[in-house]
Amino acid sequence: MYLPATAKGSHITPVELVGAEKITEKQSHLDTLQSVSLRGMLVASAGSEGEILNTSPNVAELDLSRNLLLPSMEVVADIVKQLPYLRSLDLSENRQLQLPRQPTALQSFSHLKVLYLNSVCISWPKVMPLLKAMSSLKEFHFCKNKQE
Repeated sequence: MYLPATAKGSHITPVELVGAEKITEKQSHLDTLQSVSLRGMLVASAGSEGEILNTSPNVAELDLSRNLLLPSMEVVADIVKQLPYLRSLDLSENRQLQLPRQPTALQSFSHLKVLYLNSVCISWPKVMPLLKAMSSLKEFHFCKNKQE
């Protein structure tokens, strides 16, 4: 890789990325990934039944923030139930996210330790049933939301 010339100089500076192959190799093994960020990647569904579990079963941290196509927490529950080691979930900036209507959908979130729901336009009273279902929750991030 090369950096372009600066205003003072007119030469190209070569830059070597040390370890890039090792990182690429590690990331190519989806079954070993523990931290996954899909921020702003237009996630809209969990895919086919068991697809996530078969592809990336060891994910412990998942960032689904800014995926404005996520229609409901039921879709998120379908994703979460396929990730048995998931401990941290970021759903921030999903402004159209609807909380679950089915109490059974809440069961998928019971093993989470950390949840981010910043800037999701949900009021505190509406999020309370979700929090009550999350018996293992240790950290809850909830800022820039509706005030009621």
